[in-house]
Amino acid sequence: MEVVSWNLNGLEDADLDARTEAAMTEILLGPDPMAAFSTGRGPPLPDVVLLQEVVERSLVAHIRPHLEAAGYAIVPHQPPSRSYFEVAAVRGLRIASAQVLPFPRTGQWRTLLELQLESGERVLTAHLESLRPGRPVRLEQAAFVLDRLRSGAPAVFAGDTNLRVAEWKELDGGGVEDAWVQAGSVPSERATWAQMRFDRGWAVGMPAVTAFGRIGVEPVPGLGQTASDHRGIRFTLGRSPERGSSPRTR
Repeated sequence: MEVVSWNLNGLEDADLDARTEAAMTEILLGPDPMAAFSTGRGPPLPDVVLLQEVVERSLVAHIRPHLEAAGYAIVPHQPPSRSYFEVAAVRGLRIASAQVLPFPRTGQWRTLLELQLESGERVLTAHLESLRPGRPVRLEQAAFVLDRLRSGAPAVFAGDTNLRVAEWKELDGGGVEDAWVQAGSVPSERATWAQMRFDRGWAVGMPAVTAFGRIGVEPVPGLGQTASDHRGIRFTLGRSPERGSSPRTR
């Protein structure tokens, strides 16, 4: 299973359309889309795409058209009544059910999105409480996610945890595999926001992580900035996929 997770910084309005378009292009075509178009080959399409800090404008104008054209089923299909939210999309996998779980506490309208796949796996994503004052709530939310992962294997979570190193040490991560750690803790792939490793992948009862890397590292041509203030993460659970044909985009 190939998983991509990315906080798209949808609350920042500056160049939002161009940034979101660039993010979707990289998810589907890789960091060099022109090479993918010219050769007809690109990186394999991820099986699971998990996006955080999505706003209605981005979902309707960019995310949904591109992902649907590439054959993904998307949750939610229509924007919910929140100013920003999470999106989960799967390709080649059938969704049995989906639910949005409220966290025990949140001051920033944060929730946990969970998909149950017909193949038996669960896929989860969330954007945990932000900023230093959010620490107590963030720890509660992270513990909630870890408990959900352990409540019924196999399950995989990827999202923006906002966790600091010291905060992770306070949590009970027993039985939960960290994708970056399992892939070898490569220092150059560690930081996803400034020097922090906020964006993480966790799994229980899943095949071992065989590859892990960041996306959205380079500035978008013509913009002079990256697609988001976060780097996305992309990791593979199980056998590394072979390179396939480039996907269709809108």
